[in-house]
Amino acid sequence: MASSPAGIAGVFDRAADTYDAVGVPWFGPIAAGLVEELAVRPGERVLDIGCGRGAALVPLAHATGPGGHVLGIDLAPRMVERTTADVQDLLHVEVRVGDASEPAVPPASYDVVAAEFADPQQWLDFSWSHGQRAMWEAVPAEAHDDVRRRIVQLLEGFAPLAFTQVVRHTLARRPG
Repeated sequence: MASSPAGIAGVFDRAADTYDAVGVPWFGPIAAGLVEELAVRPGERVLDIGCGRGAALVPLAHATGPGGHVLGIDLAPRMVERTTADVQDLLHVEVRVGDASEPAVPPASYDVVAAEFADPQQWLDFSWSHGQRAMWEAVPAEAHDDVRRRIVQLLEGFAPLAFTQVVRHTLARRPG
């Protein structure tokens, strides 16, 4: 089932080789805005949750400099494999397989957590409004409150940031 964690990881594993690499700037501009808003300083410890192919991970690594540490986690092993290869020259960057709902590292041990949301409730609302809705629909209704509480606990202690999104359009017209 695609909405289970294994199913979702499988979808992203299959997309890993071409993820954000087909000439349509999508995650790069989003990540650039996120990194700018986070205002990461040299030497900070940064956790990038759902790092994908590193659109935010690499600029975050440059912002922390070699005196910092950046850990990216992603649910899809192939994404992690490809991203690890891409950042091999950045010795202060580590990429691991991990589930955003249960990261194996305590977010509170980081100076900055990047996950592209403003506050827990906004993230929760946003997660219902697009393809991630499949994750919520796979969670039994009676478990929704527990999952929400766990997400809020993970995000506690981090200052809310502005949640913005630039909408881009691609238009075409047949020559007349």
